[in-house]
Amino acid sequence: MPAIGTCGVQRVAVVPSNWQDDISRPFSLERFQAALDMLDTFFRDISYGRMTIEKTVFDYRTLPINKPATSAEWKTMTPVFPVLANTWADLDNFNRYNRRITFLVGYPWTFGGGNANTGVVTSGNMPDPALGVRNYGILFHEFGHALGLGHSNSLRMRDPATGQPILAPITTDQSQWLDSEYGGSYDMMGGSGRARFFCNPDQTEQMGWLKPLLVTQPGVYRLVPIELSSGLRALRVTLAGGPNGWHRYYLHMRARISWDGGLFESEPVLSGVKVEFEWTEDRKSHGLDMTQTGDTFSFVTPCLEVGQTFTDPWGAARFTLLERTADHALLKIGLDPAKVV
Repeated sequence: MPAIGTCGVQRVAVVPSNWQDDISRPFSLERFQAALDMLDTFFRDISYGRMTIEKTVFDYRTLPINKPATSAEWKTMTPVFPVLANTWADLDNFNRYNRRITFLVGYPWTFGGGNANTGVVTSGNMPDPALGVRNYGILFHEFGHALGLGHSNSLRMRDPATGQPILAPITTDQSQWLDSEYGGSYDMMGGSGRARFFCNPDQTEQMGWLKPLLVTQPGVYRLVPIELSSGLRALRVTLAGGPNGWHRYYLHMRARISWDGGLFESEPVLSGVKVEFEWTEDRKSHGLDMTQTGDTFSFVTPCLEVGQTFTDPWGAARFTLLERTADHALLKIGLDPAKVV
């Protein structure tokens, strides 16, 4: 997948917006500036210094519509974006900004939204510096949409014979794949309020921040944590087969470093290797759930554990985690060379 083009300086216009029936200004412009300073720090770190944010906080703009009365009205977002677009077009030097963030103030629900180049955050999600970095997750997540990223999902598969979730995807029947939106629990674009973590390598490659090693030969590979600024931090394996004639795996490990320092010691991602599975260029990522049973939804996607082997459903590859410490993982990869793309 070609990179979206998010290296270098991103010029961001920040627009606090209120409503024609509620023109309150509950936050100072300095408060918005402080939130964007944290956004800049976060993205400098997770991009390995390849992206910076040049931000301009504009004064409040009053939208020519009334404030939505219910969360259901907001979630449609139908009447909001066209009005926002007209508001943005009136900004001074509007064309110099390639990303936009609008804070909809006076809106109590914790809900966000976004699409390419645009992030929308409600005042229910306004970061409070006194609460630390945890409450910045939705701002980080919605700006990820403004950069062009989709959600981090999790993926389980059913055994077509029993209908039950299975340990690893041994079926090529796509109707038996269980794709959970927001289920990528360890990524900025996942859910459960945990969106202050690093991106997975599928996303870092899309952004142009980190290019994983393309694996074309079987062997044992020594990974280091993705949070580090150098070393072998991610692998990519692209193979023949799948709904679109190809499928792809990304493999990496995490450590309690930098923004991932907030991971709990018991998190599965700290004892295993995370495997992303892709079969379409939809800008989303899909973390494979290796061990979960039953249909209970979980934001904590289990990883490939030491001694466990994952077998590609098209018979093109096998991944075995041989060793895992806090600073490295040894991963054995078996490949059918005829199926490597």
